[in-house]
Amino acid sequence: MGVRAVASVCLLLLTIAPGQSVSRDAGSGSGRGSGLSSSSTETGSKTDHEVEDTTLTGDSGDTTLTGDSGDTTLTGDSGDTTLTGDSGDTTLTGDSGDTTLTGDSGDTTLTGDSGDTTLTGDSGDTTLTGDSGDTTLTGEYNNTNVTIDSSQLGRTSSPEITGPTVDTGNKITGVGGSGGFSGRLLVIPMDGSHWVGIKAIAEEMGRRGHQVTVVIPEVSIRLGPSRHYKTVSYPVPYDQEMVDKLMDNSKENIRANKLPLVERMCQRFANIQKISSFIHTTAESLLFNSTLITSLEQQGFDAVLTDPLVPTGNLIARHLGIPSVCLLRGLPCGQDLVSAACPSPPSYVPRFLTRHTDTMSFSQRVVNVLVSMVEPLLCRLMFWRFDQLAYRFLGEEVGVAEVLADSAIWLLRYDFTMEFPRPLMPNMVLVGGINCHVRNPLPQELNQWVSGENGFIVFSLGTTVSSLPDDITHIFLQAFALIPQKVLWRYTGSVPDHIPDNVKLMKWLPQNDLLAHSGARAFLTHAGTHGLYEGVCHAVPMVMLPLFGDQYDNAHRLAGKGAGMVLDINHVTMETLIQALDEVINNTRYKSSLLKLSAIHKDRPIDPLELSVYWTEFVMRNKGAGHLRVAAQDLSWFQYHSLDVLGLLVIVVIAIVTVIVKCLSLCIRRITRKRKQD
Repeated sequence: MGVRAVASVCLLLLTIAPGQSVSRDAGSGSGRGSGLSSSSTETGSKTDHEVEDTTLTGDSGDTTLTGDSGDTTLTGDSGDTTLTGDSGDTTLTGDSGDTTLTGDSGDTTLTGDSGDTTLTGDSGDTTLTGDSGDTTLTGEYNNTNVTIDSSQLGRTSSPEITGPTVDTGNKITGVGGSGGFSGRLLVIPMDGSHWVGIKAIAEEMGRRGHQVTVVIPEVSIRLGPSRHYKTVSYPVPYDQEMVDKLMDNSKENIRANKLPLVERMCQRFANIQKISSFIHTTAESLLFNSTLITSLEQQGFDAVLTDPLVPTGNLIARHLGIPSVCLLRGLPCGQDLVSAACPSPPSYVPRFLTRHTDTMSFSQRVVNVLVSMVEPLLCRLMFWRFDQLAYRFLGEEVGVAEVLADSAIWLLRYDFTMEFPRPLMPNMVLVGGINCHVRNPLPQELNQWVSGENGFIVFSLGTTVSSLPDDITHIFLQAFALIPQKVLWRYTGSVPDHIPDNVKLMKWLPQNDLLAHSGARAFLTHAGTHGLYEGVCHAVPMVMLPLFGDQYDNAHRLAGKGAGMVLDINHVTMETLIQALDEVINNTRYKSSLLKLSAIHKDRPIDPLELSVYWTEFVMRNKGAGHLRVAAQDLSWFQYHSLDVLGLLVIVVIAIVTVIVKCLSLCIRRITRKRKQD
């Protein structure tokens, strides 16, 4: 079991679940501040002046004022108004029309019920009161007060107040965060599907006006730029060809499953060494790039956002002396739970790779306890090279466990829709399904292709497995040719011969957008967390083909909830594949179970992305979240389990018992002696 566990853990380091990267329009999203639509109209005149005070009262027409001083008051019910000025106070009262103000000083008050309002200025006090329309404010306003009528919630317009404008240094203009706060966020991501959630948060933080810097290697699988953040790249001693070859190792692992045991383990160990060497080479290229590290030290970041599965970001956060926010599914050996001092009783919390539920038999609990005892050793094997890097980079006797304990907030990419209920710490936040509600329209050509009464099937095995051995590929194509549904298959290998007409091979799939389509009938997936939550979110029945790492646990947990079926890709046949697809598509119990799971998953007070951004901003504003850190993190293991107290109590009890025994023995001897004397 130990060798298999280590192999699976190391392979998990590059386990990539499919997922659509998140993209939002600059004006989208909830919770970015109060919005108002206010319109003011001034009628019947056009004025170009340099006088002190101006008063206009009218019911219609368009008004344009251009001036440098004085106070301006406009009262009207309709029309369009444009004011351009540098000083003075401006008051507008109106019920409709469009209003545009551009100025550098003074106080501005607008009261209106509809229309579009745009203000651009650098100072002064601004008060807006209105019920509808679109409102945009850009400027360094001293005070901004907004009042929105309750009926605003039912309007179809999309009001937004954009607050203080912030230049992010990369030609990015955004909006100040909560309360007008604008900070600097450093992002050290992990490549592959782990980038999906990190990118979503980074982009949203950029939209809110924070200065976001993402540090990436020059060569990567999925990492890349965005208009919402600035990227800084560092050189690495490998090229894209080497990365592509490394990705092909997943295909070799699938082939290796048919080899004899010893040969199979040797090949897997060789692949694990390649992956481990790749990860640590990338980490060293960043940590020991003195020019880049010095540059990061000088930029005054407020926090680091990272994935601790590869703890490079946590090491940099400790070096810079700033808090870290971790986004993760969980560490295979439970190191995240240990570092956060989170209770994890083996009596009902199933361990990694066991495939147990939270209701275990006696024999299963025995296995679970034994695995929990081996976990510390597993962590040592997994992070020993990073322990050495920590000592070399930080110059102090500290390991990864201690570095991870510094994490301010743990953003966990799951919720209890799929996970079994378990204890969590105050600084652990559930954000499963972080990109569930973020969708884009399908390209017209693709939308036309998937249309049809029989629907379609989405087939993706993640970033690292985009093609299969020829014999398995042939099985899938044979099965697809016999079903009425169309199939969209993410496939980057050599194109096979005789592709059925209902199969479309694509190098990249807009997976989340496809699953959200009403024609999606089934989802063939490797059971990565991103894909599973997208399937649950959109209630698409799944046939799961786990390959390595946590995918086996994920697949069996979701299958246990009636959301799909699990197949072994190494032993799949055309018949079993067709049977599984027919079962999940035509047996209504799978769709019914998923609809219930989807309703529970989406029934939450705040969107996971909004929650992630909130806690990231919280850490940045407050320089950490020390009030959520439990004292248990400072205790040794025997103090945590109160073994010292139990030891003292045992000594006291032994002492008391000894005294009592001695006293009784003395009394008995005296009584016996007295009887002999009598």
